[in-house]
Amino acid sequence: MLPRNYRLSRQQDLLPVLRRGERHELPPLRLFLKDNGGSQSRFGFLLKEKVLPGAVSRNRWKRLMRDIIKVNRKKVAIGQDVIIMLTSKPRHELKYAEWEPQVLTLLRSAGMLKNHV
Repeated sequence: MLPRNYRLSRQQDLLPVLRRGERHELPPLRLFLKDNGGSQSRFGFLLKEKVLPGAVSRNRWKRLMRDIIKVNRKKVAIGQDVIIMLTSKPRHELKYAEWEPQVLTLLRSAGMLKNHV
């Protein structure tokens, strides 16, 4: 589980990133990125009920995203608030091996992955 101090969970933390953050997209994922001036990056995960209708599926997707970030946390640049949003129904199952490369590609395209790790 991703430690709480690495998470964006309150609306007051999420809204500035969504409104003024830099946007990157790799369907079905969209990433919002905003400098937080801190010593660590924080992550939030959003999706609409329309995209994944069941609460179990939505919670599983969020848990999967938190696990991917936790495992790859040392590769990710610091000082950013990041929101990863699922924008459309996924074509594949909610499995770690299928989502990790996609998330890392999205982070790389946003310049969030460190080069030396």
